[in-house]
Amino acid sequence: MKKTLGQAKNYAFRLLNFRLRSKREVKNKLKSKDFPTHIIKEVLDFLVDLRYVDDLNFAQLWVSSRLRTKPRSKRFLRYELLKKGVNKEIIETVLAPIDSAQEITIAREAAENKMRTLKKLDKAVIKRRLFGYLQRRGFSAQITIQIAKELLEKMENHEK
Repeated sequence: MKKTLGQAKNYAFRLLNFRLRSKREVKNKLKSKDFPTHIIKEVLDFLVDLRYVDDLNFAQLWVSSRLRTKPRSKRFLRYELLKKGVNKEIIETVLAPIDSAQEITIAREAAENKMRTLKKLDKAVIKRRLFGYLQRRGFSAQITIQIAKELLEKMENHEK
């Protein structure tokens, strides 16, 4: 059965109905459904012209959403956006406002939330799990050690 431009547009709109996507994500999804290259290009041009697909807007919303719901390091956010096919210049523009002080704040908030679930555990277990939690979110060893030490000292002071 021949795939049409209308079918490709409808599929692209269904994808965008769930969440915003990068240009490459839409392109790959259309490819996976075996739409011809010329139709994919036409659909992408159409979506870009209407600003339904805008990698800068997508990257800004992705980063703000991640920082709000699933805190990640700047390095991890860069990796995620690269995987989504966002241009490196756009990624650097979006991530530029996040400096090292803000990254420490992000890590601290994430760790404080995690500490709520770890309170009743042994100190060594808390330390290990907190380290792992922050490392999996892409924070550097330096930040991880600093935050873990800070929160464990705070916990000990509350126990006294």
